[in-house]
Amino acid sequence: MLSNPTHTFIAYFAAFFISKYVVNSEGVVLIKFINEVLGHFGQLFHLPLSMSSLYFMTGLTALTKGVQRFIVCSQCNMTYHESLLFLESSRIMTILKKVYQYNSIINSLSMPFYHPGFEEKINEWRS
Repeated sequence: MLSNPTHTFIAYFAAFFISKYVVNSEGVVLIKFINEVLGHFGQLFHLPLSMSSLYFMTGLTALTKGVQRFIVCSQCNMTYHESLLFLESSRIMTILKKVYQYNSIINSLSMPFYHPGFEEKINEWRS
């Protein structure tokens, strides 16, 4: 975890923004741009150049585990898994506009139990 609150905000903002609004390799371009802006203002802090390293730096690796992205065609409303899009033509890539993220309810509900002491805290009301 980062000690400087400004650096923490920049890292979390970049990770969340890229995961929500940026598709695949364009995230690295945005990270490079943010690093250039930080360098321009004399900051020694730089973001890692890979999404997996950025997620690990911010602790989002555990939160995004099991999350799948689906993209819906805006013309025919056909749903595609994001990994299948690389096999399709570039014409389909320009038509697709809607992106949905899905995580299993079992994965979502089990996430708090990974934190130490969570189970004891939810059982305190019984005593």
